[in-house]
Amino acid sequence: MTVSNKQAGFSLFELVLGIVLLGILMAGSLAMLINLAPKTVDPAMEVRAAQLAQRLLNDISLQKYDHNNSHLACGTTNAELCTLPENYGPDVAELALADFNDVDDYDTTAICAASFKPSSCNNDWIAACWFTEQCDDNSNAYSGFMVNIAVKPHVFDTQADSAKQIEIAVRQPSGNVWQYAVLRGNYP
Repeated sequence: MTVSNKQAGFSLFELVLGIVLLGILMAGSLAMLINLAPKTVDPAMEVRAAQLAQRLLNDISLQKYDHNNSHLACGTTNAELCTLPENYGPDVAELALADFNDVDDYDTTAICAASFKPSSCNNDWIAACWFTEQCDDNSNAYSGFMVNIAVKPHVFDTQADSAKQIEIAVRQPSGNVWQYAVLRGNYP
């Protein structure tokens, strides 16, 4: 019987080569993951922008079409005339969001021109927290989000005062702007 002194295993060279190759593969994987990290935040911010717009559209759509609506649609026979587009915005006695009673009160251009102008007005953009909660600190759900709301008359088949188009633009902290719109029909 012959006994062999040869042992099985990896040589020092093979071990070092394996560690170097593993390090190169891990560095490449890490670089790929680092590039993906900022992109995973975008979908979450898009969802928050959509949720904010939906919340605002729901709140606005629940308001009356016009403050002149009583038991009849404004502008119809035996009813008061509807507010003219150049007069859209908060009425004289409406000094805060809680006082708003019709859809055109939410027009941010008019809000930023009003006497109670929110401190966050910036070229007709208002901090989202003004519409949703107190803006006292940066812990609010929509910190850094800005909102621009435009209310415009919408005419169906040449019938004036038939609807108002509410357009909401939501600007994310990254600067991306998302546009949303809804029509509010003329009924009390």
